[in-house]
Amino acid sequence: MKQLGIESISCEKFRLMTIDSNHAHIPSENLLNRDFTVLEPDEKWVSDLAYVGILQGWLYLIVIMDLFDRRIIGWAMSETMEAILHI
Repeated sequence: MKQLGIESISCEKFRLMTIDSNHAHIPSENLLNRDFTVLEPDEKWVSDLAYVGILQGWLYLIVIMDLFDRRIIGWAMSETMEAILHI
């Protein structure tokens, strides 16, 4: 880059907003306790929330997966974290 006279353009530093951990809500019990062994379908479902950056801001994606065959049971996207997932 130096030989070609090319310089990078630095943008404002990206800061990810995370979930507020200082709240009065009681966390859910850890029922799996890292035991991911499954012998039949619909025995154990897991979910995750992901942030998807788009030009207008953020979308929140929640996905529910069956651990038996790693099949996606359901998903929802929303502009807020209060998305309701109907299966």
